[in-house]
Amino acid sequence: MKPKRATSAVRRAPLLQLAFLCFAFLLLQSGRALADEDYLSADQITALLSERVVEGEQNGRRWRQSFSKQGATVYSEAGRADSPGRWSARGDAEGGLYCSLWPPSDRWDCYRMIRDGDNVSWIPLGGGDVWPGKLVPQ
Repeated sequence: MKPKRATSAVRRAPLLQLAFLCFAFLLLQSGRALADEDYLSADQITALLSERVVEGEQNGRRWRQSFSKQGATVYSEAGRADSPGRWSARGDAEGGLYCSLWPPSDRWDCYRMIRDGDNVSWIPLGGGDVWPGKLVPQ
């Protein structure tokens, strides 16, 4: 008696398993890349932003923000009055924090920061919208 040949579904099963494992591996790697993002330290944030301007676009609106060494900052958005505030770089166990205060509030909001060349992003600690921007050439 001749042995039966495997059906095509049985032959494809190892290929599907391999494809699934490859997909799972890539998904884990992409998650690991996001989790292992190198946040800027407090010293790096201070050096990066002091006496600089960052521009960006959020929700279809262009914005611009300047940062002084003394901790003053001004946020500008087309069609709106400039908003003066304060900024500081602080450290914690996980790295640096960019913190800002916008009167009349007396609450400091803090963010992690990442940099890729002239591109910077503010990442809220509690989740929410990431604010990407670009350093304006000096």
